[in-house]
Amino acid sequence: RMSRLARMAMALGSELLEPRPDLDHDTLAVVWGCAIGEVVPTGRFLERLFTEGPDRASPLNFQNSVYNAPAGHLSIAMGLKGMSETVAAGGATGLIALMRGLDILALDRAPAVLVIAGDDHNPVTTEAHRLGGTSAPIGEAVAAILLEKTGDGVAVEVSCGVDTRGMSPVFAR
Repeated sequence: RMSRLARMAMALGSELLEPRPDLDHDTLAVVWGCAIGEVVPTGRFLERLFTEGPDRASPLNFQNSVYNAPAGHLSIAMGLKGMSETVAAGGATGLIALMRGLDILALDRAPAVLVIAGDDHNPVTTEAHRLGGTSAPIGEAVAAILLEKTGDGVAVEVSCGVDTRGMSPVFAR
């Protein structure tokens, strides 16, 4: 029942967390960054609402239309019970999400923070860019980083990219 964007976030988040059974899922924080939100589920919900009426609007599409849905799906699937925040800051979303993750560590709100940020490429955003006169190439990306305090500072592990041909995550460290 996850959107494509949520599945991409799940693929990257689980790749960082599965090899780390030492991380406490009760205290691990999650910061999800998404500049434009869940456009596809929102569009599906609104289209059905407007064309078929309120009685036919899908609760499933509505629940997936909120900005924090991918973080919620990830938390449920991975058993994460720590704090969770969602950041939306336009083109600066990825950087602001990373800064928020570092803030959480600096404030001792959590011993580790999974920061994931991304937006998907879909017909609605493609049309919006076309109408707006965007000439630059349009794409999609989801990136994840696991931050944690160590005795020597902050340790960083990065996972980034999705192979759009086969929807296989591309990972880097």
